[in-house]
Amino acid sequence: MAAELTPASTLRSRRWENWQWKPAHWWRVPLGIQWLALLAFNVYQYNRFALTHDFALYWQALWLMAHGHINPYSTVAGYPFLDNHLELIMFLLVPFVWVIPSALVLLWIQSTALIGAEWIAWTWITSWANGQQEAWRPWLRAVGIVLLVANPWTYWAAAFDFHPESLMALTIMGAAYALWRGNRRALAVWVTVSLMAGDVACLLVVGLGITAVLLRRWRAAVVLVGVGLGWMLVIGALGADKGAILGQSYGYLAQGVAHLTVPSLVIHILLNPGPAFHMLWYRKENLLANLSSSGLIGALSPWGFGVTVTALVPSSLTKYILFSEPGFQNVPIQGIVAVGSLMGLAWIGRRWRWRYVVPGLAALLAVNTLGWSATWLPQVVPTWVRVSANAGQTLSAIQELVPADAALFVPQAVSGRFANHVDVTLMNNATNLSMVRGRPNYVVLAPYAGVHIGSIALMARELGDLAQNSRANLVYFDHGVYLWRIRGTAPLTFPPRRALPAWAFGSESGAPVVGRAPRSWYVTELADAGNVLDKAYWHEGPGMLTATVQYSSQGPIWLQLWDATTGRLIAQRSVPTTQGSKTTATIPFVFSRTDVGSPKVYTGVGFWRIQPVPPNPRNQLEIRVYAQPSSVANVYTVGLSRHSP
Repeated sequence: MAAELTPASTLRSRRWENWQWKPAHWWRVPLGIQWLALLAFNVYQYNRFALTHDFALYWQALWLMAHGHINPYSTVAGYPFLDNHLELIMFLLVPFVWVIPSALVLLWIQSTALIGAEWIAWTWITSWANGQQEAWRPWLRAVGIVLLVANPWTYWAAAFDFHPESLMALTIMGAAYALWRGNRRALAVWVTVSLMAGDVACLLVVGLGITAVLLRRWRAAVVLVGVGLGWMLVIGALGADKGAILGQSYGYLAQGVAHLTVPSLVIHILLNPGPAFHMLWYRKENLLANLSSSGLIGALSPWGFGVTVTALVPSSLTKYILFSEPGFQNVPIQGIVAVGSLMGLAWIGRRWRWRYVVPGLAALLAVNTLGWSATWLPQVVPTWVRVSANAGQTLSAIQELVPADAALFVPQAVSGRFANHVDVTLMNNATNLSMVRGRPNYVVLAPYAGVHIGSIALMARELGDLAQNSRANLVYFDHGVYLWRIRGTAPLTFPPRRALPAWAFGSESGAPVVGRAPRSWYVTELADAGNVLDKAYWHEGPGMLTATVQYSSQGPIWLQLWDATTGRLIAQRSVPTTQGSKTTATIPFVFSRTDVGSPKVYTGVGFWRIQPVPPNPRNQLEIRVYAQPSSVANVYTVGLSRHSP
């Protein structure tokens, strides 16, 4: 008798019925929503040009690789790209650029890798939870999805440029899951791809080897520790670890060593552990913040301990506090610590055997993570996207005007998308620029757009010098963004100046009056009363200073000096009308140490605090020119200088 065949539609219907009633599948919906949210944020960030130095470094390298350069020279770093960390994993991303030839693809890859790491972590959690007590499973799944989706540091990692650590989060999580399953082939693949991410990934592989030791999987431990340390030594021997800047980052731990290497650094720490322990204690808030959002207790579990140590300890020992902050540098540990926290939760439940211990602790972990999320998620955009929509549109228009073969000089604050050029130089407090022979040279300046390292006054000085330079041709400007074409190959220099052009600064109620020659531009008052000039910022410490303003007016105006750091008026002076003729007014003042205020920096609230990068220790002083409605005022130059008593 022939077997009765089941229609394909019926089979599909049964599969859907089986799938839809499995809670584990529905728990993946938040991961999908999170992924779409990150992709949408990437588009927003991309359109705003809120991409800085690190994105420029990797986008230039990837763009050149996609155009046939095997080891492209990075003008951002100042040496061949593979000498940075030997990040061979970038070659795996080249096909994506062939399909989507846009810098946006690099952001999408990063966000997809972060969500991919969470997807593997969730698969691990559901597989493991099936072996736990049935009453615990809903609690374990619920808190697991909260630890993964609500962790704010995943969003911070996605918002700060591009970093291979996001790819490591995926590969190390895949390797850890393969180790848990005992799948040697998958483990080998994940570890190989991890090592392609460079010397930083080597430490994470060693951490996974420590986990294998704690689990008494001796063969896996020997292989993981061996290949991790071995590949790190090979990278060091090749001189392909320049991005680690060992001497600058860890030189205080091995004073007197001319050429610091990883082995010599480890030996010095073992012989003199005091400075290392002191630094770890000093960074305790950031250590706690990196772990607490993922459940904390997972760092003490066998699965979370190894990678936590090899990731957090090096990043916390570096001299630069940015690397110890929660975010891109430590994002690879988040998923593994979350998995370990749930395992620790079940272990506590088996030990105490109290009915409500697992639900109670699960709720506590979830509330803690939601607290971190409520405290730090609202800070993502103000911290990383400091480019207005109008400035972003102007930058996009400027990018279209720059030829593909041009040598480009651009502020690091908006440099990311401009890195699709062979020659890209980042202007960080530059006092001179060396033009590139054989290429058209362009300079982009945007004083108020992005997260700047240099001061507003320095960029205003650069704008003023370009306006006075006969070799500089202003190609395009709008919304405080400028594009200049430089003729000739002689270097550009930006010497110190006492008077800076007023039009280079922002204004609340004033507007620049522009003509054919930028050297003749100035700022004039609009219809309503207000500041003809403001946002003229200088970073200064205590001392005797003089504010100088060249102006003309048809009525009385006020010259004001503010401490923008504290919002305090330091000095002001009413100056009479000049009947339309130019004149210069000054305000000498003493900025004493008692006047110096502490710059405001957000550190969090309650238990959910971090130790952020300290702000500029010097106060930000601001010169303003205020005019009444009946006054007609023009401002030509402004300056702030020190003088002797």
